Amino acid sequence: MAVDVNWMQNSGDPSQNLDKTDIHVIYDGHQYVKYTSTQPTRAAYLKFSCSDDRSSSNSPTIVGEFSLSPADETGSEFSLDREDAPAWYLQWFSSQVLAYEKHTAGWCFWSWKTDLGDPRWDYRLGVQKGFIPKALGSISNTVCSGV
Repeated sequence: MAVDVNWMQNSGDPSQNLDKTDIHVIYDGHQYVKYTSTQPTRAAYLKFSCSDDRSSSNSPTIVGEFSLSPADETGSEFSLDREDAPAWYLQWFSSQVLAYEKHTAGWCFWSWKTDLGDPRWDYRLGVQKGFIPKALGSISNTVCSGV
């Protein structure tokens, strides 16, 4: 496994010392929207995720880590206490997964279980809270329509 050049910006091209015909290499790109320059709003996060095209990255690529955590100190828009939080986080999760499945060889959420008690970092708790669907096949292909 090699780290994707888009994940380790300014670290050089990980493929420069690899045989381009080596079929046993997969690139690992971590995608945390909170660490991008995207404005920390729900609308901007959805737009970013719905248009996240990784097809120009080194290939094949997997998204080896992502979460539902917004930028730190973003205020009440991302509050877990909002009545619409489960529906919004479900839409954001779905938009990320659809982009990753369209443009990469797969994805892994960070992490299965944490001690944080935060469903934005904890897959198991995210499913329990309705932020992540129990059946991944139930994700609608139209989740990004109108975004």
